[in-house]
Amino acid sequence: MATNLTPYNLPQSVFMLNLASNALFDKTGEPDVLQAELAAFLAGTPGTDPSDQGPFYKFMNTPSPNYPCLTLPPENASQGDWGTVWGPVVFQAKNNQGATNTMFVAQSPSLKIYVVAIAGTNPAGWTGATLEDLDVAPADMKAWPPTANLTPTPNQLVWNGFSSAPSPSTPAIDAGTADGISNLYTMQDPNSGQTLVQFLNSKSVTQTGQTLVFTGHSLGGALAPTLAMLLYPQAAQSPTPSDKNAPNPEASGWANVYILASAGPTPGTPGFAGLFFTPPASQQVGPYTPAPTSAQPCDYCDWTFGYWNMNYANTYDVVPRAWWGLAGLIEQPTGSDVNYPSFFAGGAELAPKMGKLDLDPAGPDAYALMNDMMSKSGYDGGSTAYYTPCLMQSPFYGKWGSWGTDATQYPPAWTPATPPTLITYFADLIPWVLNAHLGQYSYALLGYPSPTIDETSAT
Repeated sequence: MATNLTPYNLPQSVFMLNLASNALFDKTGEPDVLQAELAAFLAGTPGTDPSDQGPFYKFMNTPSPNYPCLTLPPENASQGDWGTVWGPVVFQAKNNQGATNTMFVAQSPSLKIYVVAIAGTNPAGWTGATLEDLDVAPADMKAWPPTANLTPTPNQLVWNGFSSAPSPSTPAIDAGTADGISNLYTMQDPNSGQTLVQFLNSKSVTQTGQTLVFTGHSLGGALAPTLAMLLYPQAAQSPTPSDKNAPNPEASGWANVYILASAGPTPGTPGFAGLFFTPPASQQVGPYTPAPTSAQPCDYCDWTFGYWNMNYANTYDVVPRAWWGLAGLIEQPTGSDVNYPSFFAGGAELAPKMGKLDLDPAGPDAYALMNDMMSKSGYDGGSTAYYTPCLMQSPFYGKWGSWGTDATQYPPAWTPATPPTLITYFADLIPWVLNAHLGQYSYALLGYPSPTIDETSAT
């Protein structure tokens, strides 16, 4: 008889829920149709019989010899009790063909944990890619925090801008992140009509000893810490501002408020990052705040989930280097016949003349494009003063490869790959950029991918 694999530890389970929020990646359709499709995929309240759950929890709550399940209840090693308790909710911006922003809340009653899972950039929801990801000019930043307009239903956030780029010490976030946070703030559960704020407030005052985790990948990795800071600043700050070595999550109504981000770009200024808890020098394990909280190690993946309050970042991934660490990703060539050294250390080089964007007429090459991104985010002399990570980064080296595409089984197989020694066309670079940003995370941190909406049966 086959032995079931060891279940995921709690941080891995949170990351799996993080991935599940991205199940609409590249899917097109009307928002109500997409939301219904995702709701069917994530169907099942906590403790629901697996036969009555959607594909995600059917797979992830049940121990299996073929893939790890989500963390099991301490008193029951035979069945998980994870389920969706708010959402999922899809926001689709005008003229978008897919989901611009997506969010849901999962819960495990036995583990006393709620998880707010926020989707990342969706190429089918182009507003997320072009506005929320790239609207980063310092002059367009928004002052932190916003205020809430309590007149409309649902309540809306009101942002104040600046007449010019703010001082880096002023708490501020980029306009794109502010736009995404506004979208999340006004989302309403399709059944209860509650916003996320209303739902979380109802739980924090009625249940004791509960942990709340905000998680997201890519764009979601910037929105998660920003939303956590908006809703629960008490969890990052001490009761007395002069003492920033004593976070006070109890003041928020939760026993703990954590963040688990992956591949997240930097959302704001050093002044914004400074609002997060700053540990004493003796307790710092990296250059950024807040102090990570010890979590559980990984049993069978390439990298260890050692801490909460981290931004897990693949060294080959360009996104977590935005916007504070873009310098040097693609180095200036020494001559017209010299290739660009790329950020794929020891891997591909980029040809300088032919690596054009697929535009008519041909757009900039990769080096010029990177320079444009640096200019937009306020770089001067190889660095920008306007962006500092608010979470410590935990870097790892991803492995090149991809998950299989057989939509009839879960889990698919991982196939190793080797980048070419030279990438000539920009279009040929994009798949490797996406590979470093997507598949390498699940392989390194979980050893398995998340089930997808198209996968219908487990082996």
